[in-house]
Amino acid sequence: AWDSVYPLLVWYLYEYKGDKSLVEKHYPRIKRYVDFLATRSKNGIVDYGLGDWVPAKTQTGAAITSTAYYFVDAGILSKMAGLLGHAEDEKKYAAVAAGIKTAFNGRFYQPATGIYDNGSIAALSCALYQGLVEPENKAKVLDNLVAEIKMQNYNMDVGILGAKYVLNVLADNGRIDVAYQMLQQRTFPSYGYWVDNGATTLWEDWGGKESLNHIMFGDVSAWFYKYLAGINAASPGFRDIVIKPHVIGDLTSAKASYESQQGRIVSDWKLDKGVFQLTAIVPANTNATVYVPAEDASKVNEGGRPIAKSSGVKLLRQEKEYSVFEVASGTYRFSSP
Repeated sequence: AWDSVYPLLVWYLYEYKGDKSLVEKHYPRIKRYVDFLATRSKNGIVDYGLGDWVPAKTQTGAAITSTAYYFVDAGILSKMAGLLGHAEDEKKYAAVAAGIKTAFNGRFYQPATGIYDNGSIAALSCALYQGLVEPENKAKVLDNLVAEIKMQNYNMDVGILGAKYVLNVLADNGRIDVAYQMLQQRTFPSYGYWVDNGATTLWEDWGGKESLNHIMFGDVSAWFYKYLAGINAASPGFRDIVIKPHVIGDLTSAKASYESQQGRIVSDWKLDKGVFQLTAIVPANTNATVYVPAEDASKVNEGGRPIAKSSGVKLLRQEKEYSVFEVASGTYRFSSP
């Protein structure tokens, strides 16, 4: 997993900046890296690496996380090839990724139970996060993940890979309530345990036996941006933006800003006496899809006016508990009861 930072970082920079010159520059070496992984795999399985580093209790074998990253690396390389117009490589590495997925599920998935590997939080969330679970099995695997989290009293019984996977998977699959409950825990192992034991930085391990200033468990800060504030890119370089705040538990407000390639993006929301209020700032030359928690779009106001009378705001659809709007650049103030 550690060495997969190379293709991942290059691809993330493209997604965040919208500049494919880095992809062009590094493509030949990333291709060599993925080809190298092929020499280290056995029937599609890569079994070396540090794996889910420093879990508090339950160990997850390196083969499941390393093979998952082999799948991700091949998939990224295929997307890079498509971006650069290398049609043959695009097909080749898409096929490599498909073969790895088949091998992964054949080795680790137990169809009768919906369990991956030993059923740990890291194993289950890894399969879901990396896109390795077949659609017809997702609900069963997600249910098993939530059940295991409850068995662990909502504690972070994961290492650094599982900590990233589990919070994102829960939020992406309609169980952000479980993720939020995990983040509120104060017993070992949890972020709250660190705070209660004097941590002023992120530790390398849950018990504080190693480095006391390590970024390894730091993905939670990105999670706050993506899910509580709800700021995400819908296209490379944030030319198209999604603002989808999550109102959850006892949380009554969240505010975040991101300095994108196009300019500052802001999501600032609060609940005030049962009324949801969102200020969304969308930079010039971009568009945003804004999700407002409201099951009836006719009750949503913008700038103190009904949506129908608000310039630059278009109702797209109703999506579960959200009314979804399209907006151009500007500052918008939504409210809904």
